[in-house]
Amino acid sequence: MIKLVAPYRIENIERASMKDVINFLENATYFGIDTEASGNIKLGVHGLNLVMLQVGDEHTQYIIDARYNDIKVLNKYFVSKKLLKIGHNLKFDAALLKKYGIVFNNIYDTMVASMVLSTGLDVRHSLVECGKRYLDINIDSNQLNLFVPATSKAIRSTFSNIMYEDFSIEQIYYGAIDVEIACLLRTATEKHIELNKLSKVLKLENKFALVLADLEHTGIPVNTTKWLNLIAKAEDSALEMEDLLNEHISEFSPPINWNSSQQVVKVFKHLGIPTQIIDKKSKKGDIEYKDSVGAATLKKYINRFPIVATYIKYKGYKKLHSSYGIKFLAKINPVTNRIHSNYIQIINTGRIASSNPNLQQIPRDKEYRECIEAPEGRTFVIADYSGQELHIVAHLSQDKNMLEILRNKGDLHKATGAALYNISVDKVTKAQRQDGKTANFTIVYGGGAEKLMEVFGVSSQQAKQMLERVFNQFPGLRPFQINSLAKTLKNGYISIDILGRKSYIPNFDKYLECERLNKTLGKNAPKQANTKKWVAEMARSSANFPVQGTAAFMTKLAMVYLREYLLVHPKDFVTVLPVHDEIVIECDATRAQEMKLVLEDCMSRAAHYFCSSVAVPSDAFINKVWIKD
Repeated sequence: MIKLVAPYRIENIERASMKDVINFLENATYFGIDTEASGNIKLGVHGLNLVMLQVGDEHTQYIIDARYNDIKVLNKYFVSKKLLKIGHNLKFDAALLKKYGIVFNNIYDTMVASMVLSTGLDVRHSLVECGKRYLDINIDSNQLNLFVPATSKAIRSTFSNIMYEDFSIEQIYYGAIDVEIACLLRTATEKHIELNKLSKVLKLENKFALVLADLEHTGIPVNTTKWLNLIAKAEDSALEMEDLLNEHISEFSPPINWNSSQQVVKVFKHLGIPTQIIDKKSKKGDIEYKDSVGAATLKKYINRFPIVATYIKYKGYKKLHSSYGIKFLAKINPVTNRIHSNYIQIINTGRIASSNPNLQQIPRDKEYRECIEAPEGRTFVIADYSGQELHIVAHLSQDKNMLEILRNKGDLHKATGAALYNISVDKVTKAQRQDGKTANFTIVYGGGAEKLMEVFGVSSQQAKQMLERVFNQFPGLRPFQINSLAKTLKNGYISIDILGRKSYIPNFDKYLECERLNKTLGKNAPKQANTKKWVAEMARSSANFPVQGTAAFMTKLAMVYLREYLLVHPKDFVTVLPVHDEIVIECDATRAQEMKLVLEDCMSRAAHYFCSSVAVPSDAFINKVWIKD
């Protein structure tokens, strides 16, 4: 074991023991942490073996050779609520160290802090980039000290195949600097967090980072036999639809490639089917104008052109086969026999995202959800928030009519359907209620008359009348959206929730410059200074982000409550899936009823915190597969 003392010089390297590390931690109020591992990173943490564990602060770092030292003796310091653990992307370290009996608590993740500070902006959050941005230091150089070897990403790769050889001096410095920079970044980012009043946001996100570490470590169980049957079924269905498509256009020769948008556009134009012109950004950032043959564009023509319905079905089956075919099953980890996703903790609304593979986009079809099956002796407890986003809209807008309907367990979609068609609620048909549901989410997400015109296929005048009737039905909704946009235009960011989360508007300074030109030059201002589309986009986001963001934080907080319950009451359960408003936990079948009550309580408390005006229902179900019976 090695102790390094800044400034880094050869003479400042000392030998140390685990006793020295424990003595350091006993007297610390915080410590930085980082890990290095060998093995196959493609298998995630389950394919890696811990090689080096680094702990310390900005002055002193201890390099622990995890191959020859029992690091579990340090668990009391990692799980301590009093000791603050600092690191960059601690989600990874927490998932890796979980294999070695180490449980994290009370962390400050500098990568998460960077994400909170720049939500909505296109910036990178690596340790190197954060070092440049917040410390004006490039750790991939010898800028820190001219007397030590320069560190770089290349050194990290040298750990992947290390076996029994001693650490090189470059590896030692590399490990130490990661701890030092993380501690320095904590001090630097904390100032920005406090200045921007984001402390509450970061506090919750730091706790949630450990939830994601558990999720990535645990993964989801998949019944491969059932899934393979679905792959074959999707392929057969796609071929069947392709045959039907070819029957529709037998006069075309040679055969059409139905996966080619260009060829399909030509066919549809020949048949008189309108294809919508859409704006599409090229790789260079320029706007290209292309014809669209996507489902959203074509749905309105299903009744007029039979081929359209067949084409939409064909594309659906092709997507199922490509996105959730053999490539999906290939993601099963041979070590755990589960699929482990990578979770991106914060996107522009505050939601999380899942990738490699995307578990949040697994089809809602019953036959696909049935493939997510708990192992022998275990079961799932599944719960989601019923009408989560509409309850949040009612709370944020404080619309009395909306709140009254929800408090009395009324049907909000029916009420909107009645407003759309200017009829009484008792006369609303099933189809009109569905239109009410569509309109609710369209308007809540910032869609105006133009969007309603597109969705319902009505004239501009009709769409404006429909929108006006909905706003009259819920008079608090429009002022909420107007006020939200006004704040955005004033501040340059969208205020998302009661914790103070901000989603910043990219290039807002350019928008302000264009506005200045318009005011100064009037009609003589250049066309490039037109901000109409810009404001329209900010209006949509200002209406939508507070709703989606509050919903995301509600679900995040519920999962934080679950993890905190687990730390205090060790039980045989794990959280395996978060899908927006839904949480799935896996537990011993004998404890399912107990965990059902726990999950419902955690979700109820989180809902009340973010939506105190009206209760958001969240009933849990017990099932062997991922389906709510």
